[in-house]
Amino acid sequence: MGLINLVFAVTQLARIESLNLDLSWMAFLKSSASSAETNGPTFVFALFFIYQLYKGNKWLCALNLVCSVIFFKRIALIAMMVCILIFLFRKYMSKERAFAPLCGANLLVIICLLNTLYVFGTVLFVNGFFADMIRSTGVSVGELTMGRNTLYKYVVKDFLNSDIFQFLFGHGTASCISLLNRHGIHDDLHNDVLKILYEYGAVIFLLFFYFLYRNANTWYRLSLSVMVNVFFLSDNTLIYASVIITFFLVSHENLGSQRLMPDSIN
Repeated sequence: MGLINLVFAVTQLARIESLNLDLSWMAFLKSSASSAETNGPTFVFALFFIYQLYKGNKWLCALNLVCSVIFFKRIALIAMMVCILIFLFRKYMSKERAFAPLCGANLLVIICLLNTLYVFGTVLFVNGFFADMIRSTGVSVGELTMGRNTLYKYVVKDFLNSDIFQFLFGHGTASCISLLNRHGIHDDLHNDVLKILYEYGAVIFLLFFYFLYRNANTWYRLSLSVMVNVFFLSDNTLIYASVIITFFLVSHENLGSQRLMPDSIN
């Protein structure tokens, strides 16, 4: 796996013709920090970063971190920060009995609840609930979301007008694209969480996250599941074959055998 990681990094870096980096906070908010910004590679480097972090390979871990910054995707970097926190606090949380109720079936309930709350947050967002807060940072809503707020608005509005069957079982495969096309937008939704809910309904939405976290019984596997879950919040990573293949490859590695909770607690 280390060799695959290294070869992937070398081939991606070799494609860069010129590089301009702006690591300012404003560039981060506007997602304009790197001239080499691209979609798939950053997510792949983020997944390799978690793999190398738990494997203890500091050099490849650093390489993946640098490449993630160079190919820059905000949501990928945010996912990495979340998983670094999980990595740093995993030993403490494993020892504390207070965290025991957060494991097993309860973890699945919490994850589904959090993703559902995110959907509710998106509904509030497209209705301008956070607009003043966002503008106080010095950027507009459109700049922060790179226009995604308009895409979300159409999908949220149509979903809220769904009948009970559509709410439970969705509007059908590719219905997001069809809806956006009717509004003159020829782009993907850039939000896999919302897309799954709209196209396949609440039943598949909940089952999707059940299967995503079903085997997350170690801190390593939980970190991987959390990482791709964060990807899904504001991008369409499910259509990136390289990301999905990498996720399955690193998921099947037997790393970080430390369970979420010791057997004596479980």
